[in-house]
Amino acid sequence: MTTSPLAAEKIPTELARLRALRMLAHVPLLALFFVAIAQGLIRSALPDTGEAIWESAVFQVLWYTLWAAGIIAFFLGFVVRGLKCPRCGQSFHMNNYLRRKTPWWINEFTRSCLHCGLRLNGTNAHDAP
Repeated sequence: MTTSPLAAEKIPTELARLRALRMLAHVPLLALFFVAIAQGLIRSALPDTGEAIWESAVFQVLWYTLWAAGIIAFFLGFVVRGLKCPRCGQSFHMNNYLRRKTPWWINEFTRSCLHCGLRLNGTNAHDAP
């Protein structure tokens, strides 16, 4: 599927939108990582007084933050999977069954469209797919 010259002019702006949504979707994953490290550091720094670690207010806040980040990352994963490539109009991160021998091949960290090969930075935006 080729694009018209008008559509080719919109590719850089659509790619910028795609990059921004991907970055937004990766923030909760980073939050999961850092909150888990913070929980481990707090747990190792607290003296062993015999009371449950769960009774610490700081630990409870971090625990609920960890759950919230996990839920947000789960739902933003579906948003990333639904992002369309501005050049071919198919899912940027999800390939079909015919090219790969697994159904719905998903690579949320890919830097090029799994269908037409459009790079996320737009260097090959004006090449024919």
